[in-house]
Formats: sequence, C-alpha cells, structure tokens
Amino acid sequence: MKIVRGASKEFDLAILGLGYESRSVYSYQSNENIIDKAIALGYSAQTDQLSYPDNKTFFDKHRVPVVKGKDREIFSYIEKVICELSRPINVLLDISVLSRHRLATIMLMFIEGLLEGSQLTITYSTSEYNPPPEGTTPIKEVGEIASRLAGSLGDLSKPLSLVLGLGYEKNKALGISNYLDGDSDLTYVFYT
Repeated sequence: MKIVRGASKEFDLAILGLGYESRSVYSYQSNENIIDKAIALGYSAQTDQLSYPDNKTFFDKHRVPVVKGKDREIFSYIEKVICELSRPINVLLDISVLSRHRLATIMLMFIEGLLEGSQLTITYSTSEYNPPPEGTTPIKEVGEIASRLAGSLGDLSKPLSLVLGLGYEKNKALGISNYLDGDSDLTYVFYT
C-alpha cells in the first residue's frame, strides 16, 4: 500500500455515511460529477433524529442506494462488494459521519481486499464545534475499535502505554485511564 496526496480524477465507487449531521452529504455534493456508483451506509435505529431524515431524502433524490443496518450487516455488505470486484477500482470512502468502529473496520476491509492497482481515497468533512451533551453519553462498552486492531500483549518487560484522543466530553479520557487502573507508565494524549 502507498499513501499519496491527491485524489483520483474519477471514482468507480463511493462509500458514504448516512448520518445524523448535515455534513453527511457534503462529500457526495463535492464529487457527484466524478462518481460512477455511490452507496450510503445508514443505520436502522433513530432514523428520525437530527439531520438523518434530510440526509436520507437527499440520497434518495440523487438515487444513491442506502444500505441500513447494524454494523455486522454493513460489514457483510461491504465484504460482498469487495468479493465481487474483478478489476482494480478507484474508491472514495467518506469517513465524516461513520462511527469509529465502522470507520476502522471498513478501511481495513478495503485496504486488505481491494485488488492490486486499486486506489482508496479518504475524505472527511469538518464540522462546527457543538458542545457535548450534558450528563452521560450513550457509550456503554470499552474495547478495541475493531477486533483486527486489538493487538497483542507483546513484550511484557516493556511499560504499558496509553494513547488516546481527547474529545470534548467530560471525564471520558479520565474514565479510560481509570479503567486501566492507572497501570500505564506512559500516557499520550492527542487533542484539537
């Protein structure tokens, strides 16, 4: 795999997120004229919330098929798309509104499954800052972002390190640090 700057002139396939933020449609709007086939990945729950209905209407109006479901169903669909490839293709993957789990798993699926000579272009549309919700957030699990990224124990004589992205939600970073019971000797924090 090579990482290069610059995008393909045309895309055989675009994988887009159908999410709850208005920016969900921006990548498609920006690249519509150079996309041969597009697919929007949606959800099967809370589809009446925030900008989801408007985004769904936009994709329907532009005849972009929407695949809805839980992560397992989405991953099965993407696996089928990759298995049906018969030639190298140029893929646009917009990660703007994908959950972290979907983002990591789908990127790995394309990196591992695209035929040699294919090109994967990642796009991300930034968002305006919105303060985090009051109270607790709906996250109920702590674990690896994708099973293939779980890693292994490695050299037990080396110190344990914690690398995390610092968001705007109160006590999230502290929560994961406490979950590890302060066992990490080195903590690296990425912040905006």
